[in-house]
Amino acid sequence: MKNRPYFHRKLIKNILIGIFINSILPACGSLSQVKMDQELKSSSISAQGAEAQESDRGNALGLASIHFKYNSHQLTEESKLILKKNARILRANPNLKIQIEGHCDQKGTIAYNLVLGEKRALEVSKFLVQEGVKGSSLFTISYGMDRPLDPAKTDEAGLKNRRANFTVLSV
Repeated sequence: MKNRPYFHRKLIKNILIGIFINSILPACGSLSQVKMDQELKSSSISAQGAEAQESDRGNALGLASIHFKYNSHQLTEESKLILKKNARILRANPNLKIQIEGHCDQKGTIAYNLVLGEKRALEVSKFLVQEGVKGSSLFTISYGMDRPLDPAKTDEAGLKNRRANFTVLSV
């Protein structure tokens, strides 16, 4: 490796980091999903809530997903209106623990999309806290481009995939 130019070493390092991240994140997501499923089975959540715990599957207890413009983590006016409704639900249910998941489309690198997804989730969390939601009840995670709603590589699919959604961790 010492004989290779700096650029090649850096490229190989980035590729290895990307492979590592891709192999670890799905496993982490699966573990948290299993834990969440176990907690929900032992809780007093309604049958409708148990069927749709993530906003991507409909609504998580009424918490709607929001969408982002291309290459942006800034909230749109439409997103702010949706998040204000979400904040009312969360303030009315102060014992809820919510995971905010940041997602991206399939453009860009793995590392870039992980960072962008995290910025999206953090921006949503920050807004909800400004709306009076307890920060201690919110958790963020980025899935980058690993969990697309629509796997097609079209502009329409990208619009669906650039989102933040909500998962109920505990009630």
